[in-house]
Amino acid sequence: MSHSVITDELRAGVRACHAKGLGRNAIADELGVARGTITKVANELGLDFDRTKTEVATKARSIDQRARRQDIIDRLYKRAETVLDRLEAETFDALVPSAPGVQSHEVLPFVPATEERGLAGAMGFYLSSAEKLEKVDADKGAADGVSMVSEMMAGLKKMYETAPEPEVTDPDVG
Repeated sequence: MSHSVITDELRAGVRACHAKGLGRNAIADELGVARGTITKVANELGLDFDRTKTEVATKARSIDQRARRQDIIDRLYKRAETVLDRLEAETFDALVPSAPGVQSHEVLPFVPATEERGLAGAMGFYLSSAEKLEKVDADKGAADGVSMVSEMMAGLKKMYETAPEPEVTDPDVG
């Protein structure tokens, strides 16, 4: 779709499609013009699009993403615990060189230093990653509060703008 010239005919078409309840994208498809053009015309005409479906879908996606993050956090903690259990076990199953180019399993009464460093690094990575993911949702509390207050303010503003003018009475009369 190319840039469109905004004509009275286009304005009328946008108004008619909007009256039928079509959204911005559907109007653009219907009239064969760019979505940005529809947005520009709608703003010019003072038309607004119902975004409740989009809001619901966005909130549902946010809830799904939060649940996925929580699952990943749980799995990261489980991996860290598994590594810690291995480090704290009474014996350690290690691969040790038994001949040039050959390794074999050997049960040791200690964790070799190189193995401990690697396992401790992995455990630190799992815990750090879990902590970062937890912060994503921990910060949402304040953001949700700000969002709620913003929505309340917008609602109050809309009520104020649409409220009828109060009658002014002269206290000296009557």
